[in-house]
Amino acid sequence: MIFVKNINFKARCSRLIWQAYFRRWFWSVFQHLSLCVLEKRCLFSQG
Repeated sequence: MIFVKNINFKARCSRLIWQAYFRRWFWSVFQHLSLCVLEKRCLFSQG
């Protein structure tokens, strides 16, 4: 019983770590894309 709980705990921890990593990656990509869009808008407004 303790062994099974330990496996569940490890799985939950790894899932939380993976979710945090994925969220950080997704946020950095989202920021990069929004910066590109803003730069293009500035270029369009200047031109």
